[in-house]
Amino acid sequence: QDVESQIALHKKLGGLPPNELKVFWLDQHINDRGVRIDLDAVYGLIEVLDLLDRQSDIECRKLTAGEVDSVSKLQQIKQWILQRTGREIKDFSQGNLSLLIDEFTEDPTVQALLKLRKESAKTSTAKIRAMAETVSKDGRIHGMMMYYGAHTGRWTSRLVQLQNLPQGIGLSEEEADSYLTKIKDPNLSRIEWIEEVSQKAPPMEVISSLIRPLIIPA
Repeated sequence: QDVESQIALHKKLGGLPPNELKVFWLDQHINDRGVRIDLDAVYGLIEVLDLLDRQSDIECRKLTAGEVDSVSKLQQIKQWILQRTGREIKDFSQGNLSLLIDEFTEDPTVQALLKLRKESAKTSTAKIRAMAETVSKDGRIHGMMMYYGAHTGRWTSRLVQLQNLPQGIGLSEEEADSYLTKIKDPNLSRIEWIEEVSQKAPPMEVISSLIRPLIIPA
C-alpha cells in the first residue's frame, strides 16, 4: 500500500524542480567526494580514550570498594547509590547528572562517582571512534549526508553525526593544532599528553573540543 501511494504521489507531483534537482546532485557529489579526516590524530585520541576509560574504572572500584566494576555499569551504580543513600536515581542523563553532583555535596564519594560517570558518558567522544570505523582507504568518510533525511526536508547525517558537534571549551586554533600535533608525536606518551591537556580542562572536555579540528578542509 505504501509503494502504491508513493507511485500515485509521484504521478501527481512529478519529479524534483530543476533548481532542487541541482541541490540533489550537489548532495551526491559531496557524498562521493567525502570528508577528509586526520586519521593519525583519531587513532591517537582513541588510545587516550581507552586509557581514560581504564583509569575511570580503577577509580570507580576504589570509590565503591569494588562493588561497582565500571563507570559503564549503570545498574550497579544505581544499586550502590540506593544502598548508600536510600535514594533511587532513575535519570542519568548528562543534564540531570550535573544537578545530582550539586545535590550530593554532603557525600563527596557519591559526588565523585557521579562526576566520573558524567565524564565517561560523553556521547560526543563516540564520534571519534565512529570516524575510525567508517573511514575509507582514501582517508575520507563517504556518504555522510542524507538528502531530505527528515520529513521537514532538511538533511540528516549518517555514520558520523556531524550536525550536532560539541562546542567544547573554546580552544583557540593554535591550542587545537598544538594538542593534535602532540597526540601524533611518537616521542610523547599518552600519559604525558593527558597531563598536559589537564592543565587546560578535564581531558574528556578537551577531547570533545578537538572533534571539529579532526575534519580536514581538503
